[in-house]
Amino acid sequence: MTFWLQGSLLLGGLVAGLATTILIAVVAQNRRLGEDSVIGVFFAAAFALGIVLISRVPGYTGSLQQFLFGSITGINNDDVTMVALTTGIVVLVTLLFHKEFVTVGLDRDMAHAQRIPVLGMDLLLYVLVTVVVVISVQVIGNVLVLALLITPAAAARMLTDRIAVMMVLSPVIGALAALVGLYLSWSIDLPAGGTIVLVATAFFGLASLVRWLRSLRTATRPELVTADTQ
Repeated sequence: MTFWLQGSLLLGGLVAGLATTILIAVVAQNRRLGEDSVIGVFFAAAFALGIVLISRVPGYTGSLQQFLFGSITGINNDDVTMVALTTGIVVLVTLLFHKEFVTVGLDRDMAHAQRIPVLGMDLLLYVLVTVVVVISVQVIGNVLVLALLITPAAAARMLTDRIAVMMVLSPVIGALAALVGLYLSWSIDLPAGGTIVLVATAFFGLASLVRWLRSLRTATRPELVTADTQ
């Protein structure tokens, strides 16, 4: 809609993302559907609506190329500053509400028993994710941004069961993937965004292999399970 009205894509994406986030948080309170299903329905609908609207604007394909695929090598100082400020705010809020996020994520019934506002925590978490996605779109693009949100976290999950360690390890893996991907992109002349995501995927594959070898070792030496639980 913002592109149709010749407005700011960043501001329009933020408003649309927050509106979609609120709908997801409200509908997801009905536990008959999982959050992943609700997210899939609403984000697919929002993306489809955007395609329909921008298709009515002549010459939209070229104008949206950077929005879809990003330009990590072409960001300016203002973009870096905005990403840094957003990162600081997101990290601060996450640290302040770490206990509540973990409780709601692991056991919603316990969260209700502890009088934690579950809907409020859901909204806050979805808003944080939305802000990160909207800010990151201009750097890595709409097509690849979800991969950088999911893949490093999935790789970290393969390496540890502790949430605190996972929260530290995930951004480290993402940063390493970005550095290695940018270097390979520069040295082999490949698209930066796609190369970064492929490197992150390779890290996930390596983490999965480590997890598999660890489980295989545990299966052949049962005494390790007892030692790990003590």
